[in-house]
Amino acid sequence: MSRLPCCSLVEREPVCHKFIPEMEEAENERKIIVYVEELEAIRLKDLYKLDQLACANRMKISRGTFQRILQSGRQKIATALIHGQTIFIQGEHYRLKE
Repeated sequence: MSRLPCCSLVEREPVCHKFIPEMEEAENERKIIVYVEELEAIRLKDLYKLDQLACANRMKISRGTFQRILQSGRQKIATALIHGQTIFIQGEHYRLKE
C-alpha cells in the first residue's frame, strides 16, 4: 500500500495559471502541468535564494521531499521551454499559509 501524499504549505496562490508559447501554428497541443507546490519550491529556492532546509521548513515538509518537488518542477519547466509546450499551473496536494 502506498503512502498518502504530503500536504505542502504554500504562501500564496499563483498569479497566473497558464503560459503559452508564442507560436503561429496551432500545433502545440502538448501541455506540461506544473503543480502549485513545485512552483512554490522554485520560488523559495531560485527567487529567494533560500537553502533547501529553510525552504523545506517554510513548506512544512522534509528536505528530501522538498528536493524531489524542486527537481520535478525544474524539469517540467525546462522541458516546456525547450520544446515550446504550454505550461498549466494546477493544485495537487497543498494548503495555503494562513
